[in-house]
Amino acid sequence: DIEKVRDKVDVVLVSMHWGVEYQTVPTTEQQREAEYLAELGADIIIGTHPHVIEPVTFIDDTLVIYSLGNFISAQSTNNDYNTMTELMTSIDIVLVSMHWGIEYQTVPTSEQQRQAQLLADLGADIIIGTHPHIIQPVTFIDDTLVIYSLGNFISAQSTNNDYNTMVELMSSVDIVKTTKGDEVNIELTNLNNELLYNYYKKGSKWYDFKVIPFSKMNETYNYDYKRLYDKYSSVVKMYDENIPVKALSN
Repeated sequence: DIEKVRDKVDVVLVSMHWGVEYQTVPTTEQQREAEYLAELGADIIIGTHPHVIEPVTFIDDTLVIYSLGNFISAQSTNNDYNTMTELMTSIDIVLVSMHWGIEYQTVPTSEQQRQAQLLADLGADIIIGTHPHIIQPVTFIDDTLVIYSLGNFISAQSTNNDYNTMVELMSSVDIVKTTKGDEVNIELTNLNNELLYNYYKKGSKWYDFKVIPFSKMNETYNYDYKRLYDKYSSVVKMYDENIPVKALSN
């Protein structure tokens, strides 16, 4: 979880699927979750789902972008793409958060794949997907890292098929910038992925939430965790067997 990786990485970026569609004011629940993530040590929080712009602010040192609105859509024109390309060439790293796909489906749609290819062609370095609520594959399109869906991070979502809304993914990558004269090169290296388990207890209400890395899982949290690890690791590697997933420790 965030507290455990905080000292191992330079930047913790959290992508949140939250809020109310077409509402420009963040809900009290969005604000509560943002405060909680900031306290845990998140550096940047980016929201999706409202489809419209919501405020940008800081909670102490944490940058919170409640919603970026839509980036591309079926109505995007060539002029839109030209503008995007101009913006992308003026900065070092372009990270795009996409609200796409079909809920509870592990295989990206042809439209997701088309948009991922388009964004890669436009110059995006990293694409992170939200909305399916379950894990989808991780792959590269040329030099562009595509994480089709990380799944849920903290959730009490009742829709659950073989723990698919409770098994999630945490990814990290090193961004290496080298400069030689006027030539600048950006490289993504040392990609790592770890399956997480969103554990909770349920009585008259949900409680005792924990996010547990599978490398530290045991039968206390789920008696069938080894099978789940194999199943969801194969989802992560669906398009590329060389994509790393941290191993179980027992």
